Amino acid sequence: LAYLGVFAGFGYVLVRRYTRSTEELLRTRIKARRFVPQDFLQILGRSQVDELERGDAAEAERTVLFADVRGFTQASGSRSPAETFAWLNRYFAVVEPVIRNHRGFVNQYYGDGIMAVFAEAADAIRAAIEMQAHLKEASLGADVGIGNHTGQLLVGTLGGPTRLDTGVVGDVVNIAARIEAATKQFERSILVSEATVHAASDVKLTKVADAHLEGRSTPVP
Repeated sequence: LAYLGVFAGFGYVLVRRYTRSTEELLRTRIKARRFVPQDFLQILGRSQVDELERGDAAEAERTVLFADVRGFTQASGSRSPAETFAWLNRYFAVVEPVIRNHRGFVNQYYGDGIMAVFAEAADAIRAAIEMQAHLKEASLGADVGIGNHTGQLLVGTLGGPTRLDTGVVGDVVNIAARIEAATKQFERSILVSEATVHAASDVKLTKVADAHLEGRSTPVP
């Protein structure tokens, strides 16, 4: 009976350790999804972050949304690094849920900029409109330009042997960034390309111009 008690106790310890390990693994995977969105994994045909390998890639048609805070560099000059960091987190806390609610995901934060990806062009347009509305309500003093463009891109993992990142590569990314930059020129808070309009047939928009974007030999409607 004594031996049985020892084995039973040992078995209980093993079960507890297994349970804790499983719970820790689950928590780690949940946290990892905040760095690599589940949407990104699905495009690559993966279910977990630890399944990703360097060079994994898949082609897809998506709408890319770029958002940038105008005058951020000048405004940061009057803030301490800690104040700038806190302001950015308040700003991202306002706009990221809007992107998620419209079935998009943030692929990258770069300083005050956001690059998000949407499967549906109409979702990207509605997200841009709602982002501007929420920023006005939040009273952050953020003057934000947003540009959308739709096209083929490559989604994948980029990096060296010891440091990986998720990336979105393609001309659609460059054009979306240029369209966002053109919002200043045309004095608009949101601009979208004609390609995005065609992909979002149920959204009514007004044509602004055929823009000569930096790095493009022909104008982009």
